[in-house]
Amino acid sequence: MKTLAFILALTLFLPGAAVAQKNQEEPPQVAPLHRNLLAPPANPIVPTISFDWVTIGEQPQEFSFTVDSTGRAALEITDRTGSDPTPAGVPFTARFTMPQVDRENLFRLAENADFFNKNFNYTKTRIADTGSKTLTYADATRRSSTTYNWSENKAIQQLTSFLTGIYWTEFYGRKLDQQQRHDKLGLNDTLSAIMGPAERGDLTELQIIQPILQRIAEDGEVMNIARMRARRLLKLIPAAAALESGSREP
Repeated sequence: MKTLAFILALTLFLPGAAVAQKNQEEPPQVAPLHRNLLAPPANPIVPTISFDWVTIGEQPQEFSFTVDSTGRAALEITDRTGSDPTPAGVPFTARFTMPQVDRENLFRLAENADFFNKNFNYTKTRIADTGSKTLTYADATRRSSTTYNWSENKAIQQLTSFLTGIYWTEFYGRKLDQQQRHDKLGLNDTLSAIMGPAERGDLTELQIIQPILQRIAEDGEVMNIARMRARRLLKLIPAAAALESGSREP
């Protein structure tokens, strides 16, 4: 049941699934973002991509992510429902290095989307509201952004899928960390729930949670099946990505 619940929840956030949702009685409202504590200067020397995702009544409540062309990345998650591993209303932040292949792909997609210098919000028909999302590109000479609920643009879809996947990776990494400390019996259910999405690539940047997966895999007090699942997840992390990203820095 937990696996099914996770998959159902995840599909709500995948760009391709939005059109399939039942139309709302009112057109989706794309609210302005409250803030982004990780936002770079208006015109940073190093090209930078930022992503903000705000939902009402769903996870995440507020998610901000920033990465520059050198790979320096940072994220912030603030949950206001109490269902996130971090206490309600308390921002969680982490910094890491994004592997070259991934960051180059993000900046290529940004270029394909005209560096977000247009309106990509889908308005032809009423679709499910999956939260206000804003993509921002900035460098030394320009800054542009686009805010949307869902977009039919393929580059925007790919960016959204990848970036929301980082949120889910971090979310479950923190949940695993808490369970390994306080609820070892619960680890197997969580690992089982994330195995399928991880293998499909719906959870991105798995190297972010490599340290906790390694600890679980080596913990003799954890059920063997959970340790086996942790080892399977570790095998999904490319060696180059694990080496380049290093440890997450909360």
